[in-house]
Amino acid sequence: HEAKDGDESSDEEGEDLELDDETFPVVKVFQCSKEAWQDVGVGRVFIQCSNDSPHAPPELLVVNVAKDSDECIMRVPVFEEDVYRVDQPTLLMWREPTLDDDQVALSFVKSHCCAKVLEVLHVIQKKLRETSDDFKTVSSFKERLPIPNVANLPRIQNLLNSIENRFHKERLAEAMMADGYLDKLMDLIDACADLEGDELCGVAYNTALSVVMLGEPSLIEKLFSDELVFKLVAALQSNPWALRTCQADHVAYLKEAEKQCAQPVPVPSDVREKVLLNFRLKYVKDHLLLSSLDDTAFQTFSSVISYNNLEILTTLQHDPDFMKTLFERLGKETDVSLIESLARLLRETCELSRVLGPDPSRVIFYAELQQHGVLPVITKLFQYVDNHNIMLSATDVLHNMLQFAPKETRSFMLHTDSEKDKKRSLLRAVVVAMLGSREPGVREQLCDIIKGVIDTELESLAKWDKRDDLLDMLYEKHMVMLTKPLGEPADNEHSAALQNAIVDILTFCVEKHSYRIKYYVLGNNILRKTMGLLQSPFRYVSLGTPWLLYERTSIMNYGVLLLWVEPLQSLGVSCAPTNYADWWIAKKKQGWFDFCVPS
Repeated sequence: HEAKDGDESSDEEGEDLELDDETFPVVKVFQCSKEAWQDVGVGRVFIQCSNDSPHAPPELLVVNVAKDSDECIMRVPVFEEDVYRVDQPTLLMWREPTLDDDQVALSFVKSHCCAKVLEVLHVIQKKLRETSDDFKTVSSFKERLPIPNVANLPRIQNLLNSIENRFHKERLAEAMMADGYLDKLMDLIDACADLEGDELCGVAYNTALSVVMLGEPSLIEKLFSDELVFKLVAALQSNPWALRTCQADHVAYLKEAEKQCAQPVPVPSDVREKVLLNFRLKYVKDHLLLSSLDDTAFQTFSSVISYNNLEILTTLQHDPDFMKTLFERLGKETDVSLIESLARLLRETCELSRVLGPDPSRVIFYAELQQHGVLPVITKLFQYVDNHNIMLSATDVLHNMLQFAPKETRSFMLHTDSEKDKKRSLLRAVVVAMLGSREPGVREQLCDIIKGVIDTELESLAKWDKRDDLLDMLYEKHMVMLTKPLGEPADNEHSAALQNAIVDILTFCVEKHSYRIKYYVLGNNILRKTMGLLQSPFRYVSLGTPWLLYERTSIMNYGVLLLWVEPLQSLGVSCAPTNYADWWIAKKKQGWFDFCVPS
């Protein structure tokens, strides 16, 4: 570009912003009016900043013929709107917000001078937005919102992206939801997303994403309403930069999933609406926005979901008809598919209790569940050992009951175990389900539940006077049935995993029950059964068994230790020292891997 250099020294009036080491870069000014570009002239650009006085003149972008000259080629204010863009590395362009046709361009000699001027303009814009009164009312935003048409989509996107202040975002969201502006905008975005061509799809995707990124709860709820959600999802899935092979029809999936939304127990219409809203929020967040949401928008999604969960739970908790109908149907229903749906509804209702926060609120919730008869229902559900979904629901609910109603749940187990009808015993139902379940995840959960039941050292049970009765019931009525598979050959993965789970429970008993487990082991030949597991072809069983041997050393006497050494020698484990007590102590210090079966 041709340029006329001026003198390098001058006396400036006011405060001129020094842009870089090359003060007052040389630029060539162009103006466009009615699609015709005109060369205005060449000069040096600087930005004149106002002081902190409220009556100070606005910040100006000035181009003079020369640094020391008063002859001005261009003098324009710095606009608050996000209108400045770099079209080429050396070309800075903008359009005046009030004039759609007039554009201005500054052509720089060096690209870094252009970037520096743009950086300074952004700093000034941020300052203007923070102090401007124009962004403090909804009406001011209504005036600034461009008419929703294809040509204005980039301007709408720029306006949405330029707002950083939280309160300004709230006003902008209110302005967009007023007078049907958001509906018109989403109709336009949906129409662009349906058209072929990456350019229009890209504009639709970026604009829809900018609306979501405002992160205002009221706006998010409006976007995910029945009227707008599918238009939003269609725009977000039209992302032209996503891998085509990975794109799915999310709109069709959402519609089909909502059609299949079952109601085994009728719920109020407002509850159903919030359940659907949460489903849509979670799905879109996880499948379409996970890599795009910033911290603010992500927190907004999480807050809206949590608030909806709280309202859903509060409504259902205080709806006597819902709770009564749910537990009556669970107790009387015989259709397995319907029982599965009812059990899942109970489980999801319990999961919603996480939003209650402090323990007292959740304790009250589970106390109300107990009054409605949740424990007899759980006992019934454990009879469906072959149904994975029913077992999963039953184990989750029982786990929560043990955590938030520990005394009441264990008291119920004691009461039902004393009855003649064994089918009514909850603890027996748990043991039978663990022995019969072929699902590894369910088996592990049931194993944890059994350990939780027999852990009487919990702080929540400190003042409970029936701890000894519970342990007596365990060892007299259920432990024999629980340990029976230890003496059976494990010829498949299921049997081996079950034996490993039983050893885990026995190890826990050794840690917690001292003399009870000692006399049970000595009186029921558990030692020999356990030693046989060291020869198991399944490596995790043979490696897990020594944990039980390791723990027993604290309660067994020297004579019992001698009984362990001979079977170990028969398996090929070296026991050279004649003093078996010293040998055992040395091996114990070295770690339990010393007892592994040699390969």
